[in-house]
Parts: sequence; C-alpha cells; structure tokens
Amino acid sequence: MPDLVARHHRACGSAQGLVRGRVRGGATHYALRFSVPWVLAKSVKFAAMRPWGISGLAFLYGYARAAWSRSPRIEDLDYVRFVRDDERRRRRGWALRFRWPAHRPSPR
Repeated sequence: MPDLVARHHRACGSAQGLVRGRVRGGATHYALRFSVPWVLAKSVKFAAMRPWGISGLAFLYGYARAAWSRSPRIEDLDYVRFVRDDERRRRRGWALRFRWPAHRPSPR
C-alpha cells in the first residue's frame, strides 16, 4: 500500500506523561555519557517546547538525578569516543549554519 500515509501524533517518550519522559531522557543521556554542555544545550532546546520551561528543567533534573545517584554508565571507551566525536560534528554543523556572514568589502 504505497499510498497509505501514517501519522504519529504523540510526542516521543510521552506514554506516562511528557515531563516524565523528559526526566527519563535526561537519565538516559547520563547513562550514554553525553557531555554536560551537550545536555545543557538540549535542555535549552526542550525548554522552548511544551510545557515551556518545565520540559528543559525536567530533562536537566533527570541527568542530575542520575549523576547524583551514580547510575551505571556505558563503559565502552570506543562508544564514548564515538559520542564525543558525534557531539563535536553536530556542534560544528550547527555553528556553520548560524555563523555571521563573512566580511566582504563594499562595492564602489
């Protein structure tokens, strides 16, 4: 059925509520060893989504709670290297999209 269109209406991770999903997402980012600057950036992104502000705080809370309780984390060093390289690549791509235009001399 190639003409069939499927639409997914529920936000990712919202089965038990959107805020709980954000808390779980933060804890997952801790377990997967995402860096603190990356988590802060994602929490700012989530803060701009409904429920405004609370989503970002919930994500940050989940990460901090997992760190405070010393939840188990991925130990594979190759995976950690992959995550850091991926973060770096994505930050570079974002920075290139939103950089200031290069200085060009004015036409005379």
